[in-house]
Amino acid sequence: KLLKPSSFSPVLAAIGIICMMTGKDGSRKKTIGSILLGFAVLMFGMETMSGAVSPLKDNSTFTGMLTAFSNPVLGMAAGAVLTAIIQSSSASVGILQALCMSGAVTYGTALPIIMGQNIGTCVTALISSVGASKNAKRAAFIHLYFNLIGTVCFMSVFYLINRFLDFPFLSDTASAAGIAAIHSLFNIGCAIVLFPFADRLVDLATFTVQNAKTSEPEQILPEELAALDERFLDNSSYAIQLCKNAVIKMAEYSKTAILLAMEVQAEYAGEKVAEVIRLEQLVDQFEDVIGTYLVKLAGKDLSREDSHLLSVLLHCISDIERISDHAINITEAVDKMQKQGLEFTSQGKQELDSLGIAIRD
Repeated sequence: KLLKPSSFSPVLAAIGIICMMTGKDGSRKKTIGSILLGFAVLMFGMETMSGAVSPLKDNSTFTGMLTAFSNPVLGMAAGAVLTAIIQSSSASVGILQALCMSGAVTYGTALPIIMGQNIGTCVTALISSVGASKNAKRAAFIHLYFNLIGTVCFMSVFYLINRFLDFPFLSDTASAAGIAAIHSLFNIGCAIVLFPFADRLVDLATFTVQNAKTSEPEQILPEELAALDERFLDNSSYAIQLCKNAVIKMAEYSKTAILLAMEVQAEYAGEKVAEVIRLEQLVDQFEDVIGTYLVKLAGKDLSREDSHLLSVLLHCISDIERISDHAINITEAVDKMQKQGLEFTSQGKQELDSLGIAIRD
């Protein structure tokens, strides 16, 4: 009894409420409290649903409907539509588990519904990809194709074998644990079987979402900038962390640029000059994208810590961009000296070497 949700969910709810009331906005303590309270509410909802649907096992209309869902096609369609409507496979699986507690659901009925749930859950990703980048749309279609192909292959093989062997467990009453086991085993099995064909799934998604037919190639943002999605603005703590990651990467590019510029002044190389120019343009792009994102984020409801970090990041991107500008200035000066046949004195070279050592340290 101690392991039943009805036994420990009130305790988790109480702990969660205390953490939320005593934790600061955006703190880890408050986040943990939200997780515990949400889990407790979920468990309470599951218990409530199972109690509400328990009388349905004696309802002839309900049992007749479930018998119809034992048809693989109807069951898959029902599972897909239900999951698509509520946009949560976890919730739809929870509803199915609650129905199982009524004792009226067999594995023959539950199996096709579970397969349909795996297709229906793709709707959430597809809706989320609307207005996003092409790669985001392709990721959503990869999710769809993965579940669709896995479901069709599994159902075809399973019911073909069942036609000859007639699996006896399909007539057994389904349990909540059995539903969870089937759901997990299906996804693990699909991952193992389809993993060798990952490249083909990518090709299929790329064929579905093709690049626009323009003379200019599609601009591909660096990973850290592509992660700065406006849909994360409402989750300020996470958005701030994404900006911090992007600023760190920006600083690495700027550092590489200035070190290359110091190498150029010691020994001129055209390819290094070109690399410094490329890195400076990349740093400028980082400053523009991060700065715009931080300004939008500043208009959201931020905690004191996040507001302070946002201000620090805004100052940092300006300073980092200035460092890359200095790298360009150094290469321009060296390039000018090369064309005019000038060079530093021995004392000047020693001073520059000392400056380079200081920068590297």
